[in-house]
Amino acid sequence: MSKSKNSYYYNEGTYTNFAFVFSCPGQNEEKQGKPISGNTGKNLEEVLKYLEIDFNCRYDFRISNASKIINYKEKNNRSESTLNEILTLENIVRLKNELENISDYIIFFGEKAQSISIYLTDLKAKFIYAPHLSFQSINQLKIDFISDKNNEKTNTENRLKHISSYIKKQM
Repeated sequence: MSKSKNSYYYNEGTYTNFAFVFSCPGQNEEKQGKPISGNTGKNLEEVLKYLEIDFNCRYDFRISNASKIINYKEKNNRSESTLNEILTLENIVRLKNELENISDYIIFFGEKAQSISIYLTDLKAKFIYAPHLSFQSINQLKIDFISDKNNEKTNTENRLKHISSYIKKQM
């Protein structure tokens, strides 16, 4: 099986030390033709800055999704693929092929992305698990910090720093 071409669910990138796996593409990815095209992608860039990883943009890295199926409310009334869709043999082989040359770390963001990782254990990179970086997910994090009702940007920064710290501990 050949490697996937850059698309709405996959970005090859030029760095082979890190890869990021998210759950599935959505409306922004469908429109832009690139993975994590919206706020989730911006949040990934913030996490990378907090991790002090040198990069120009998120597309320097390998990015994929646990599912190639595009999901959003107006399209199919859901935001995630089902486990049955994610855990097909064809999909597992696709993702394994996309990630096979990653040398250091593969970070799985969110429960759906993490669900496929048990089928990828023969890859050489270390697996790291983190919450999904969508606002819906990070706003549900229960962490200790002083919330500023007047400044949601500060609250988001605190949550992203918390996720970054969680990732660092696993590295």
